[in-house]
Amino acid sequence: MGEVYEAEDRKRGEMVALKTVLPKLMGSAKVIARFRREIELSRRISHPNVLKIYDVFELRSQVGEIDSRLASSPCMVMEFLAGKTLADRLQEDGRMPAAEARPLVCQMAAALAAAHRAGVVHRDLKPDNIFLVPTAGNGIRVVLTDFGVARPNKPNGDDSTFTATDVIVGTPTYMAPEQLELEEAMPASDIYTLGLVIYEMITGTFPFQGDTAIQVVFKRIQEDPTPPRHIVPDLDDTWDDLIRRCLERDPKRRLAHAEDIVGILEGSQALPCMSEIRCPAEITPPAKRSLRSWWPFRS
Repeated sequence: MGEVYEAEDRKRGEMVALKTVLPKLMGSAKVIARFRREIELSRRISHPNVLKIYDVFELRSQVGEIDSRLASSPCMVMEFLAGKTLADRLQEDGRMPAAEARPLVCQMAAALAAAHRAGVVHRDLKPDNIFLVPTAGNGIRVVLTDFGVARPNKPNGDDSTFTATDVIVGTPTYMAPEQLELEEAMPASDIYTLGLVIYEMITGTFPFQGDTAIQVVFKRIQEDPTPPRHIVPDLDDTWDDLIRRCLERDPKRRLAHAEDIVGILEGSQALPCMSEIRCPAEITPPAKRSLRSWWPFRS
C-alpha cells in the first residue's frame, strides 16, 4: 500500500528514506488509518536495531491519474539504510555458519524484545524486513523494519478497523500456527516466526516441505519441524535446541521472551526446561479454531 523514496534532507545534510501511501490509495480512509498506526507503533520503539523514524509530515497529492482532487496522507522520514536484506544475503550465499549467524540473531532478538517491551507485536517478521547494514571494522548492524501490519500487544476495540475476521494479516510463509488458524498474533507468534528465520539462516531451507503451499501450512499446524541437526549434522546442541523451542506449536511451550534468545546464544543463561517456562498471561492464546472455517484455503 506504500512506496519508499530515497531523498536528501537538506537540514540534516544526509540521505533519508521517505515512505508514503500510494497516490491511488490516498482516498482510502482505512489505508490512511493503517499507515498512521504504523507510524505510531514504530515511534514507540527506540532501539539501535529498529528502524529510526525522524519526522512525520502531511503530503498532498492528486488522488489518481483521472481524479484531479487533492488528498492528504502522512509521510514518514526514516533513516536511509545502505545495505541489503537478509533475504538477499541468503539468496546470494546460502546458509550461514553458526559463527556468522550468532551476532545477527542476537541483534534480531534484541530488536524484537524492544518491540515487545513497547507493547508492539510485529506480525510480519521475515528476511525481507531485516536489513544488514555494514559498519566500521567489518561488522554488521541488523535493522528490523516495516511495522505496516504490526498491532498493539493489548489492542483496544478499535483494532478491528485494521484486522477483519477471517483475513490473513502478514506473510503466510513466515507465520506461527496460531496465525494460520486466524487467531490473534501475540509476542509468542513473533518468537515462532523468528525461529523460522533462524532455521532458514542455519540450514538454508525451511523446516516443513510439501508439494503445495497448502501442504506446508497444514504440516506447520499439525507436525513438529524437521530438527535442524538432521540437515546440518555438526550443528551445536544449543542451536538445535533453541530453534526447536522457538518452533513449538503450542505458544506456551516456546521461549517466553525474545531476550532469552540473546542470553542463550551469548552463554549467559541456559535454555530453560519445559517445566521452567512461564509465559506471560497476555500471550496465552484463545481457544483454537477449526481450519474448516478458514475460507482462504477452501478447495
